[in-house]
Amino acid sequence: MCLLKWGKIKPALGILRELPRVEGNPHLFPGLIEGAPVANISKPWLRIVRAAKIENIRLHDLRRTVGSWMAQAGKLLTPHWSGLKS
Repeated sequence: MCLLKWGKIKPALGILRELPRVEGNPHLFPGLIEGAPVANISKPWLRIVRAAKIENIRLHDLRRTVGSWMAQAGKLLTPHWSGLKS
């Protein structure tokens, strides 16, 4: 089953739409510098992993997984994503 199907993504989109926005910053996760995105998510990532009691997982592992799902769904459209194969 492909998790990229609309039925699985729709609830996540609702959550993302409810995130508070910073006026003048177009980024979903605004950084501390005006108009910039978050630059480093290492500390929040570690809090999430520890709270979930997950061991031996890196953020890069999720990036590759999402890239694989996108490729399987025929959604790999830009050259930037070609780096996921390495």
